Amino acid sequence: MMKRDKNCSKLLLGFAVCMLFVFTAGFHNRETSVGATGVSDKYADASVYGQKFMEQCCPGIEPIGEVYITGGIMEPKYTQRVPVYSVAKDTEIQGRKIQSKYLPQGNIQNLKEIYASITGFREFEWINGEYQASGGEKEYVVAYDKYNIIFWSNGYKAFGASPAMCHQSDIMMSHPPGFYSIPRGKAWMKLYKYNERNKYDAKKDKDGNIIVEYRGKGRATSHYIGISSLPEYVDTGNVYYEKSNTEFMIADTRRMSTKTNPSKDELYYKVIYRAKNDVYYLSDFEYFYVPAKYINLYRNGVKVPVNLTDGKIVDPDYSASSYYRDIPVYKDATTSAKIIGYVQKDALVQYYEKDSNKTWSKVYYNSDTAYIKTRYIQKVVKPVVAKPKPAPKKVSVKTIKNNEYVMTWSKASGCKDYKIILTKNPTSLTKKNIVYQNNHYKGTTYTVKNSVLKKNTKTGLYLCVAANYSHGTSVNTRSDLIYMGTKPPALKKSQLKISKKEIKIIKYKREVMRLQYATNKSFKKAKTITAKDGMITSIKKLKSKKTYYIRYADRDYADTDSGGKLVYTDWSNTLKVKTK
Repeated sequence: MMKRDKNCSKLLLGFAVCMLFVFTAGFHNRETSVGATGVSDKYADASVYGQKFMEQCCPGIEPIGEVYITGGIMEPKYTQRVPVYSVAKDTEIQGRKIQSKYLPQGNIQNLKEIYASITGFREFEWINGEYQASGGEKEYVVAYDKYNIIFWSNGYKAFGASPAMCHQSDIMMSHPPGFYSIPRGKAWMKLYKYNERNKYDAKKDKDGNIIVEYRGKGRATSHYIGISSLPEYVDTGNVYYEKSNTEFMIADTRRMSTKTNPSKDELYYKVIYRAKNDVYYLSDFEYFYVPAKYINLYRNGVKVPVNLTDGKIVDPDYSASSYYRDIPVYKDATTSAKIIGYVQKDALVQYYEKDSNKTWSKVYYNSDTAYIKTRYIQKVVKPVVAKPKPAPKKVSVKTIKNNEYVMTWSKASGCKDYKIILTKNPTSLTKKNIVYQNNHYKGTTYTVKNSVLKKNTKTGLYLCVAANYSHGTSVNTRSDLIYMGTKPPALKKSQLKISKKEIKIIKYKREVMRLQYATNKSFKKAKTITAKDGMITSIKKLKSKKTYYIRYADRDYADTDSGGKLVYTDWSNTLKVKTK
């Protein structure tokens, strides 16, 4: 084994200090650096800090929206790391000149130099950008164009005096406060100017549940479908993305057009939508817009034909590729017909199997008939799900007989016999837990022996019963816990008052509910006293100067099908006494 030198020890110490700063000083710098600029402590929310800090550093600049950094993936994760870039020097934002210190340049190069100055540093691959952001990170938008979004960041420092041995992603997350840039395809953006326009006031029922009213449902047919604040893709971009086959609530079945790009006049559906993600983005119902060409519309009030077959779109030319291309949906069975929409690989469709041929498949699309080339449709074969095998409906205690549990269960119609398992744990039927098992038990009653219960007084037992059929075995039905109380401690002479013909119990450690005494330690011809009301207090009609052996049992109640029944514990150890 290699010896660890002094430099290595110093590095390990540096690493520990670094990680402490990552989670304390670094995080503090990110969310509370505003305090250093004189912002009141009443602004406790980090988002408020960000806005106030920006206003103090760059008066007159106001946020116009929010940006969530995604890194180009449709489902951002906090573990995702995304490069962020600088904003060119002398850039004016909202018509104002920005101080150069708030347009940071060369941050990664500075970090490289700091890190390289540490003795024993480990080289790694640095990003091409200004810093590395976390997936799902929210920042303030101050400007945007077709290609990039400019936002404000409070800054972040991931280390204290030294970045020695910090994880590379933590080092590269460090950056000064200022304005930064990110490509449109690497982030979601939501602009404040559309907040009121997109607001959806959902009705609620008497129990407070949201009622959403819509005119139809639309199923996404593209691999990922973009969701826009307004039907002006070039202007606002997509605020979110959803996977193919996602269902949308269509607020208006009239398709809307955009005038921002005359050369590519897209049509959109207005939808009522809220996202489900782990970064709490778009979590309220709002109006949004999705490209109509990637929506298969199911109108309210239009009955879906019953003779449809489920299909999935395949692309034989790109079956092993991650490339998703548009496959046309035609109004009629000819390529010269009008294209009414597009589907992509993995989209689900419904088609008329009997009315299709080798060239064309007749599909149900936009609540009407349409056609897709047959080579692009694969029939979805649903797996045959076997009918569940009826299990015994109930396993219960029929009665207590000879201080033993007599178990019973309802008969399962059509079964051959039963599989019964007596176990300590019904959710873990392992060899360690199973006390008794019979895979082919005849009948519907089973008696749990007293000797078995005595060995399992600490855990108790459960009876699991399954029905066996010619085509398999049902699931288990289990009983409630059955148990026998623990063996009580032996009586002591100090608990007794012994006279010539009577022994009184004057002190109790456990309830004495059943008592047995005999003149021999084997308890042959022993006499048994069972309490009816209260506990046993004495043994009477004894002989003077005679040796007796005494033992007793406690009791509990068990719920049975015929009412509450008494269950006695095992006998205590024996006490030997002699009358006076």
